[in-house]
Amino acid sequence: MFNAPGIANMTHTVLNLNGTDVLATDKEIAALNILMETRKGGFASVNGYKPSTNWVEAPIQNIQFMSRVSTERLYNRRVKALEALTFADVANHIASDTKLAAMSHTDLLALFNDRRQMEVDSMVKTLEGDRSDAHRQGHDRCYVHVTQGVKVNLVTEKGADGLKHPVLTNGLPTVASIMVSALFLNVTTVMEGVRKVANSGAPVRMSNIIAKAVDKPGLSIKMLSLKPDNFDTLTIDKQTILPEHIHEFVA
Repeated sequence: MFNAPGIANMTHTVLNLNGTDVLATDKEIAALNILMETRKGGFASVNGYKPSTNWVEAPIQNIQFMSRVSTERLYNRRVKALEALTFADVANHIASDTKLAAMSHTDLLALFNDRRQMEVDSMVKTLEGDRSDAHRQGHDRCYVHVTQGVKVNLVTEKGADGLKHPVLTNGLPTVASIMVSALFLNVTTVMEGVRKVANSGAPVRMSNIIAKAVDKPGLSIKMLSLKPDNFDTLTIDKQTILPEHIHEFVA
């Protein structure tokens, strides 16, 4: 047994995930076993979920989703949706963005075509299994695939190279949280949140508009990160997981 970095009161044991040894608590191991056993139907729901990315104050959401999906079919559908997307489809959203609205129509059209093609190229790269770029390499360092629809992210810190790397204890990384893939079917907002207002440049703003235009049911898959304080219940194939089933609560 080992003490994980920064979590001295928690004991961890070695768990092998698809050939990669990691340190995990007994509760994390038990939760992963449940998730690996309940992969048949894939229909799931999470109540009281609080997303953290891009929020100043997280909303509280109840989400119904499919957790067992073919990412290959999903990405192929997304590529087709991106290729079918036209400038006219997003013109109103562009006009409502003050930074983009100040640009000429010629520049906007060129930017739209460029960023849409970037999205298509990224999807194709994923479909072809190309992991050569820095973003995908970073993902491969910091996450470990468990089974279809389930992965773990690792405890990380920024290295001298400016990139995130797993923190090692006795040469092994430690599980930070369990993540479940979610193809959203329905989202009910229990409490509204406050989004971050980023002062992004025109290219990023255009990419965000394009992404939102194709983020429709059946086209967008997200990862739900199960942390001690960001969900109430997760029900998947009639099995219910609570925060205390996954995390040790240490004073």
